[in-house]
Amino acid sequence: MWSFFWLWGILKARRLNRKVHKPDGIEWIPTGLRKVPPVKRSYADAAQSPPISKLILCLKPNTLPSPPHSKSIPKYHLSKADWDQFAADLDAAVSKMPIVLPENACICHDNLIEAFIVQLTKIFRLKNVIRLGPHLELLASLDHLKNSAPGPDSIPYAFLAKSGQVTKKYFLDLLNHFLDLGFVPEAWKKQIIIPLHKQGKDPLLPSSHRPIALSSCLLKILEHMIKKRLEWFVESNKILSKSQFGFRRGMGTMDSLSILTTDIRISLSRNEFLVGVFLDVSSAYDSVILSLLRDKLSKLSLPQKLTHFICNFLMERSIEVRHNGSHSTPRLIWQGLPQGSVLSPLLYSLYTHDLDEAVSPFCNILQYADDIALYASSHSVEVATCNLNQALFYLEPCNKVALGKLDKIQYQSLRVILGAMKSSPTNALQVEATDPPLYLRRQYLADRFFLRLSLLDDHPLLPKLQELSDLITDSGFWFNKNPPCLINSFRKFNNLPDPSFTCSLLPLFAHSYDALIFQPNIILNFGITKNQPGANSSFLHNIENSWQGWSLLFTDASRLMVGGAVGSAVWIPKDSVILSFKCPPHTSVFTGELVAILEAVKYINAHGISNSIIFTDSLSGLQSITANPFSAKINYPLVLLIRQSLFEAHLRNLEISLAWIPSHSGIRGNEVADAYAKEAIEIGSLDHSHCYFYDLFSAAKSDLTSLWLRHYECSLLVKGRHYGDIQPNIPPKPWYATNSLPQPPFRNLIQPV
Repeated sequence: MWSFFWLWGILKARRLNRKVHKPDGIEWIPTGLRKVPPVKRSYADAAQSPPISKLILCLKPNTLPSPPHSKSIPKYHLSKADWDQFAADLDAAVSKMPIVLPENACICHDNLIEAFIVQLTKIFRLKNVIRLGPHLELLASLDHLKNSAPGPDSIPYAFLAKSGQVTKKYFLDLLNHFLDLGFVPEAWKKQIIIPLHKQGKDPLLPSSHRPIALSSCLLKILEHMIKKRLEWFVESNKILSKSQFGFRRGMGTMDSLSILTTDIRISLSRNEFLVGVFLDVSSAYDSVILSLLRDKLSKLSLPQKLTHFICNFLMERSIEVRHNGSHSTPRLIWQGLPQGSVLSPLLYSLYTHDLDEAVSPFCNILQYADDIALYASSHSVEVATCNLNQALFYLEPCNKVALGKLDKIQYQSLRVILGAMKSSPTNALQVEATDPPLYLRRQYLADRFFLRLSLLDDHPLLPKLQELSDLITDSGFWFNKNPPCLINSFRKFNNLPDPSFTCSLLPLFAHSYDALIFQPNIILNFGITKNQPGANSSFLHNIENSWQGWSLLFTDASRLMVGGAVGSAVWIPKDSVILSFKCPPHTSVFTGELVAILEAVKYINAHGISNSIIFTDSLSGLQSITANPFSAKINYPLVLLIRQSLFEAHLRNLEISLAWIPSHSGIRGNEVADAYAKEAIEIGSLDHSHCYFYDLFSAAKSDLTSLWLRHYECSLLVKGRHYGDIQPNIPPKPWYATNSLPQPPFRNLIQPV
């Protein structure tokens, strides 16, 4: 109960803080506002809120900790009708502002961006603010940006995200105009630095404050768009070193740690010493020499206009520190990368891309942004130390004592979650909370990690795992020792009966950038619902009214039994053609549906069908195709192949639409495709015989469940026999997961332990 009052007190204090700290010089009630009901907050009423940056300036050192993007900062929460009105008014004003500046009129460029901002703020009635891809690329960037604190111009993301098409098109033309000239408006080069005091530190020391940089949101939108293109260019051309794992898609700290621990185990298996030096570059971003960065970008054959724009953006930046209502004199910066910029991590990786070339061939290197690990192995410590010049400390693999401590923490956590006594059997606690033993969970996580890295056939960890796997068999070091979890995963999934899909590049960077930002025509509502009476008649009626003369293609996938193969089929009634494919048992039905859609698009491209529509009952498949690939959690290779094929058809003026229809609703085309998919399980083509890593996740989950059940049955012979009579199997979810009663309050906090 005390925690409730403590939390209530904090929330009340923050609400009072918002009311008390009212910045001076702000016109809270602008003239000309229309009256609205109190319960409805219009965009005119939002003008009464102070600019976010000015509210931050009022926070005192003893204010409750709250970052600038916290909920304690007022945002522009408006109704859809108000935003629509705002967009219409803004479009009408911006449509009268064509970009008609000659290339040599650089002196007018700041006036151009200022005029655009004026229209944004004028329509919103705030008086205190100051060749990229197609339109869809800008929309994709806006859709995945969170409304954070704005910069000196006090323009939040919402102003542009909620604006109309005319305004967005104008803004995109404005960005292209600046990119063509390599020009960056002076207003975009300004940053406000807000120092936030670190709790428990001396407030008089500069190092006791965490600097928060507030930049123009308009510039940050452009940075996001440039970052996607630059990342695609760098990864598709394999510019970055294989030893760099920081801020790269599909890579992370687990990759570098796995390589290091595998090399340690290889050295131990050979009775060798391994010496390592771990470095952390101090003030890495601030130490970047911009002239050297410009030379490296030019040598890497980056587009000249992009290089020129990036260099102009980084040079002559202005910062101003504001704290407790006071502000410092603006200062120009000629060195370093801006903190908080989405481009900074990628630019730093390009700045250090040739670092491993300077390292001796006898020394291994691993990089994660500005963290560097150098290590070497030898039968002599002196030789290994000589290769590194000095050794800081030696590494050892994890021991059973440390893992045993984690097991005890899990047992204690489960007792708190379930309210069990100290005498409760641990195996019963794990089954009751559906929380597997930690040694099985570690193996499961190792399986998932290995499946992800095995997608790249040239991943540097794979040959090391092969070498360690061979050494474990013959080395005396591993006598009476269990193999590491990664070795178990390597041996398990490296010998599957069906080949795994591999590639030299991540699928996201193996396709053209235009195909990645291309938005196909996806219809998720064809006017037919699940179990609708007369669904086939309604379907034929829609075809007759809106799709007459179009070629119809029906796709489906099916599995007859658990662990069996998956069949995929495409039926083209107009041509009386059936395409059938048999996929491996590890394939999911979701993948089978994607295979059928891909083959349907390939058929259209091969035969040059001008107008065609593909019908599928896989809603998740269509949603994955229409999702932004740069924001997707998993980039399915088949989805990217479908997007590439659809884009190629678009270039040939072949119009293709994809539509969802409910399954087993009596629509004849879907029923016929389903029947052929079941036949494909036996007689289908083997063109799609590869297993995809995301489908094998279910195999790792099945192994976890089976091993846990075996462990549970063996443990019941020793303890928890009475509980085993009540619960002989492991439930998929705990009993309270589907109960109307609230879940145990500490479960979400303690479960990660």
